[in-house]
Order: sequence, then C-alpha cells, then structure tokens
Amino acid sequence: MDSTFNRLGSKYYGIDINNLRAFCERCSFYPTTAQTDAILRRFDHNGNGRLDWAEYYELVTGTEYVENAVMEEDSAEDKEKAVEVEEDSAEDKEKAVEVEEVKVREPEAV
Repeated sequence: MDSTFNRLGSKYYGIDINNLRAFCERCSFYPTTAQTDAILRRFDHNGNGRLDWAEYYELVTGTEYVENAVMEEDSAEDKEKAVEVEEDSAEDKEKAVEVEEVKVREPEAV
C-alpha cells in the first residue's frame, strides 16, 4: 500500500486531484470532475486539497488509520513471537538436560 501511495503522489505532498483522476483512469474508471471532487471531499479531512497517508489508508481500506492501533497489532505479534521463542528455548533446555543426564550415566567398565 505504501508503494502505491508513493506512486500516486508523494510521501510528503500527498495525492492531489490530478493524481487521483489519473489513477482512476489507469484503473479504467473515468470519473467526472464532480465525482473526483466528491472523492477528495469525502476523504480529505484536513481540507488541504490532497490525500495524506491516513486519508489514503481510509480510502483504500474503509477503516480509519490509527497509528497506535497499528503499533498495538505489531506489538501483539511481537509478543506472540517472543512466547514462541521462549517455548522453543525451554524445549532446547530440556533436551540439553537430557543429554547431560545421559553423559552422567555412562556405563561402568566391567
């Protein structure tokens, strides 16, 4: 989604009405000026005449972009991965203990 946003406009400037119209036409949708204006008005919450990243995100996904929510999702995934690593580490420690026990119980020479 990031690369599409950057191709449509600019990371710092955003997507203006001309970029939006050109994108629609590349997708075989030929909006009237009124329709393009309506799309821009609907999603341009700060009224600067361009779609910034959060506004573009809402246009594409239909949900509001909330930076903290995205960070919380990433954090939850990181926690799950950490638990998996801890479980793997615990299993490795158990195996290491088993190997040590086997080494300690070497058979006595007869």
